[in-house]
Amino acid sequence: MAHFKTLATTFLILLLYFVATIDIPTTVLADQIAKKHGIDPKLFRAVITQESNWNPLAVSSKGAVGLTQLMPSAAQDCGLTDIERYYPYQNLDCGAWHLARNYQEFQSIKKALCAYNAGANRVRRLGACPPFRETEQYVNNIMAIWQR
Repeated sequence: MAHFKTLATTFLILLLYFVATIDIPTTVLADQIAKKHGIDPKLFRAVITQESNWNPLAVSSKGAVGLTQLMPSAAQDCGLTDIERYYPYQNLDCGAWHLARNYQEFQSIKKALCAYNAGANRVRRLGACPPFRETEQYVNNIMAIWQR
């Protein structure tokens, strides 16, 4: 029974992805959502490139999923269910909301990106980006993509 549930869930995700991508290209959708949240669309595209390389079915080893690699707790902040994390619109909207919220709080693109990657609580505690190699590389990669 568990195997059937997994198979059915996978089928549903793929079907929803297919239907969602028929109407509007993902890059256009990402740009619209970025503007809705007051984010530079080119910066948001750079985040998506770094996070998932535009793969809506991407899953990290830590459990982050979708285009903006939403963790379950981040998705819950947006009222999304586990399956909704895979839906391109919902995933992009929630990721953009988090990025915009981080920027509003920290008033720095670099700190907003650090918070997106390492967690806002770490940035709050330190008052700066945490000294993690992964986070430094993450921010540098996004900044380089954004400035191309």
